[in-house]
Amino acid sequence: MSSRVFPGHTAHPPTPVHADVVGTHNASPAQALAAVRRRPSREQGMALETLGHAIEYLVDTYITAAPQLVLEADNPDQQAVQLLMRLNRAVFFECAAVKPWTTRLMQRLHLRH
Repeated sequence: MSSRVFPGHTAHPPTPVHADVVGTHNASPAQALAAVRRRPSREQGMALETLGHAIEYLVDTYITAAPQLVLEADNPDQQAVQLLMRLNRAVFFECAAVKPWTTRLMQRLHLRH
């Protein structure tokens, strides 16, 4: 079975743990590795997946319909994408944060001394 949804697009399987990479593109490697990981509930995972598909659909439709991209603040398509992206981030940040196993181990070792 191919992972291609339609020409030019690839489906990615959902992962149970998502890294919080907001702002890590300019971070040092050590800071990027220290990114907060989040574990969504079943409902949050489904919401993230649905919002992601909706965002991708609107962007693809907009690019296909208007190849000469004109970014305007009052463009309803652009406003819809921005709204969905805000909702996506809101759901993402509501997911439970997960500490790396190394941090948990170090905390346990410190408690024993």
